[in-house]
Amino acid sequence: MKKKYYFLISCILLILTSHCTGYKPIFSSTDLKFKIEEHKIGGDKALSNDLFTRLNRLSDKSNENIKSVYLDIFTAKDKASAVRDLTGKTIEYKITLTIKFVMKDYLTEDSMLNETFTSSLTYKIQDNYSETVSLENSSYQSLLNKIYQELLIKLSERIINEWF
Repeated sequence: MKKKYYFLISCILLILTSHCTGYKPIFSSTDLKFKIEEHKIGGDKALSNDLFTRLNRLSDKSNENIKSVYLDIFTAKDKASAVRDLTGKTIEYKITLTIKFVMKDYLTEDSMLNETFTSSLTYKIQDNYSETVSLENSSYQSLLNKIYQELLIKLSERIINEWF
């Protein structure tokens, strides 16, 4: 009886998992077909270069029949005291990352996307200074990941509809 029960459960699980093989996300980054011809980076160079590198990996350099674009990325980061104790010592910081992103058609110079993304986060001061700096850097990377995902959604919504 146990063998039949296990066999029946195995068959049901196999059928259920086989129907999920064609899954494709709605806003897939593989649908973005563009080639970066030229770019300009301003503000915080490290974060701007990180965002440009991610977008450059997405771009398709092999196909000649795709849209050539010009990118302008300006990144600004801000750090302000969010919470202080009774003595006036900072306990928490609020960091804000703002990215001005402009994408233009390389040939016609028509603006395809002109957006400003802003995201913020708070973090607590750690006992060691090096841990605080590490936490701050990882917080900026987390904000950059969030903005990158928002950027991909905007590109998927606007650019794909306009190009095709």
